[in-house]
Amino acid sequence: MGVYIGGPVWGPVWYPPPYYYPPQVVVVPPAPPPVYVEQADPAVQPAPAQQYWYYCRSSKGYYPYIKECPEGWQRVQPQPER
Repeated sequence: MGVYIGGPVWGPVWYPPPYYYPPQVVVVPPAPPPVYVEQADPAVQPAPAQQYWYYCRSSKGYYPYIKECPEGWQRVQPQPER
């Protein structure tokens, strides 16, 4: 028989407790409210906007061909081509 130093150890072995990561926080912004677009009734057409031409009496011409009109522009209905 001899003298043994060391050898098997029979007993509880201590380990540090496991590290638990905190849960990941996910922030989801709320969805924007739905947008509804009401479409116009195709049978009902809006009246077209009235357009005018501008006439200068002294120069006997229309804007933009005549750039200045000393007495002021006269608003007239568009004329069909002749």
